Amino acid sequence: MGHSAGGHLALLAGGEIKQLKGVIGLAAITDIAEYAMGSNSSQKVTNNFM
Repeated sequence: MGHSAGGHLALLAGGEIKQLKGVIGLAAITDIAEYAMGSNSSQKVTNNFM
């Protein structure tokens, strides 16, 4: 389980670690391109950051 960036990492781990029975991504960013189209300050700098 993780929140925000930790949620993203939890989802990635869920795809890689076979022993996990489930994962929870709280506010995980699952589509970076769509997120970058937003208007808040974090969303506006996503393209430069990535």
